Amino acid sequence: MARIVFADDGIEFDGKTPEQKPLGGVESSVVNLMQELAARGHEILVRNMCASPLVYKGVDWAPIHNDTPYGNMPDEADLYIANRGDKLIDLMPKAKRTVFWIHNPAKFLMKWRYLKKLWRVRPAIVFIGDYHATTYPKWAPGGDRFVIPYGIPDMFRKAEPASGIPGPRAVFTSNPLRSLDWLLDQWRNHIQPRVPGAELHVFSGAATYGSVGDAKSQAMEKFLKQARGLADKGVVL
Repeated sequence: MARIVFADDGIEFDGKTPEQKPLGGVESSVVNLMQELAARGHEILVRNMCASPLVYKGVDWAPIHNDTPYGNMPDEADLYIANRGDKLIDLMPKAKRTVFWIHNPAKFLMKWRYLKKLWRVRPAIVFIGDYHATTYPKWAPGGDRFVIPYGIPDMFRKAEPASGIPGPRAVFTSNPLRSLDWLLDQWRNHIQPRVPGAELHVFSGAATYGSVGDAKSQAMEKFLKQARGLADKGVVL
């Protein structure tokens, strides 16, 4: 089996976080993927912004920083996965294979701090969809390019089908800064008036993003307040 090292320097989370509090889509995907790879018998080491070392469901979690920034990385790996951040790309020069996993439109890679490392290391770049892959120019540096959509957890894949037609309920599960205000306007003016009893359930807020969310909490609150004000229109926050 392989030794797989995964690195992330975004928000604080570990393998237990999804069971304890809200967590973003990327981070949830990381937890699920690492646990599935461990279940297949691979040695999985995650080095990220977690608060303390933890071994959970076969995955070894530890802070990426120790006495020096990014100093808590293993020396070698069969596969090294750098997640999003430019400072992670070249942290494991002895890895047999390096992958750079991105999740947002790739225009953010068109900066010197990314381009120089992508040119030097030439990691395989993993995109989450066909359109996503088109957002990085063909001439731009890097290694192989792969499209690997997010996996779907068993809780959704193996859910029992409903026995009847569900009620008119819509769900929003993203960052409130990602057009929740537009959606609420559409709901109030065009959807709810035409669908009696319709409900829009909003699962959103700064808590999903940890300390990163704290910096944007006031901006998010503006749209969450708008959602609260539409309780009489079937909006549930």
